[in-house]
Amino acid sequence: MKMNKIAAACCTFAVGCSLVVPTASAATAEASHQDSNSIYTRTISDTEATVGQTITYSQTFTTTSASSKDYIYSWSNNVDTCLEFVQGSATLNSEKIADSQVVHVPGKTTINAPSNYWTFTQAAPHAFSLSYRLAPSCAGKTLESGFWYKYGSWFGTKTYAPNLFNGGPAITVNDNSKAASTTVLSPLPEWVAKDQQIPLVASVTAEGAAHNGGTVTFANNGREICTSAINNEGLATCDWQPAEKGEASITAAFSGNDTIAESASAPMRTKVISTAPKKPTDLRFTEEQLNNATQTIITGKATPGATVEALAPGGNRCVDTADENGEFSCNLGFLPAGQERGVAVTESFDGVKSEVATLVADVNEGGSSSFDSFLSFLRKLGFDIQGFFQRLLDPNTWVSLGSSS
Repeated sequence: MKMNKIAAACCTFAVGCSLVVPTASAATAEASHQDSNSIYTRTISDTEATVGQTITYSQTFTTTSASSKDYIYSWSNNVDTCLEFVQGSATLNSEKIADSQVVHVPGKTTINAPSNYWTFTQAAPHAFSLSYRLAPSCAGKTLESGFWYKYGSWFGTKTYAPNLFNGGPAITVNDNSKAASTTVLSPLPEWVAKDQQIPLVASVTAEGAAHNGGTVTFANNGREICTSAINNEGLATCDWQPAEKGEASITAAFSGNDTIAESASAPMRTKVISTAPKKPTDLRFTEEQLNNATQTIITGKATPGATVEALAPGGNRCVDTADENGEFSCNLGFLPAGQERGVAVTESFDGVKSEVATLVADVNEGGSSSFDSFLSFLRKLGFDIQGFFQRLLDPNTWVSLGSSS
């Protein structure tokens, strides 16, 4: 009997209370809650509705075992005050309940037992249902619910508010009085540098409605960047200056206005790095005799602190870090003899590489190397620059450009 658990009744969950995660189909949805020997299951007829639609709340009382039984003296369905109760809709186990047993005030409908109390068991569960119409004031809301009931021979009571038990899944009410909107955030580059100013642009469109106000809030990983008013063309702009490195996920959310419903963009992702990498300059080759072999050293200028990588045909590779003056030097080792060997050089920050800078040289067997800058060499040959870069970036390619006439 419920009288055995009156002392355990409280305003918050006690030991022995459990919550079953809500389940949902395309239209209806339900959730169950167990408190001691009693199980409460609440169902709503539609998880998404529109103004003017009628929805039904149902609640079933049952017990955990065949030997358990419980009592209901009265039951209240607690809902949003925007819901209008449909007179005559109250039922118990599909049988209509007399209007004299039903009392409705905004936000609460109470059903009283006609003769002292109802008894429910596992074999004889009790299922109540009530219907409501969605008034215009429900538009755009998410409607939660809860319930209260008086039980047991000592007249104990317990309230199950949304913060204790969700009372069944919520209802999202679409605002069909406003034009639907679409918010689109302009694409972002693959990466941006920290402290660099990046323009963010969002466009808001709504069929058959004028842009007569409203704002767009830009956010990074859920944290607000800025809020901007949209203009008559439906555009909102904001300057973003990222202060931290890492992955960024930018969104734009339109607030809506008197004629247009709110909407949000899909996220645009980018990577924030410490410094924008630049193409290395002043590239030079020198040779040194190390370990009885001729080694090729490449030097040049890069951004201080940058990781510099040089890559030669055949897979020769070296890496250095530019010093505080931007100077670097790395050893490519022995380069096989051949004409017009190309070496690609890049700098990088946080894994993002710069444009490729390239030098070309003739490597003589056992002799010295004569070098020229890549650009002057290409100007002399009139060669396809882009195609040459692509071949140089392939470590398995031996670049042979031919001789000029």
